[in-house]
Amino acid sequence: MKNILYTLFIIHSVLFAQKPQFEQMAFDYFLNNTLSENYSESGKLYFEGCTESTVSITGLFMDCFESEKMFKELYSQYSSVESDKLPLDSRDKLTTTKHVKKKGLNVEVYRAIVTDSSSYVYLSVYKVNHFVDHYLFEIDSSETVSEYCKQSEII
Repeated sequence: MKNILYTLFIIHSVLFAQKPQFEQMAFDYFLNNTLSENYSESGKLYFEGCTESTVSITGLFMDCFESEKMFKELYSQYSSVESDKLPLDSRDKLTTTKHVKKKGLNVEVYRAIVTDSSSYVYLSVYKVNHFVDHYLFEIDSSETVSEYCKQSEII
């Protein structure tokens, strides 16, 4: 009986093992590195407390990739695929809110795009009717942020 329970436990653990949360890895990198570099004088930043409900790579990211072909393949597959929202921990560095703040900076994190070699997480920081900073974080197979790309636009 113990062997059967042990076997069932192992099967359950393998089948339902939690995948690494690429979104939280990229978000932590942003909070620990990029936030203080780029937004230290911006006051409060607002965050919903979870990812957006789409898998997305819709920023200005063509220049972030080695080839235009690589970007177009990812873009065509993942320009806006619906997914469930995933809760994220902002480590008390951002103010959590359920509504977009027009006078403050807002942060949005989108669901990860997972490929065979890397995962990509899109994060945006914006002020309504002013600007958007688009970040694309690449997470390598060792589950660390290997690099990121930032593109900005005035809106």
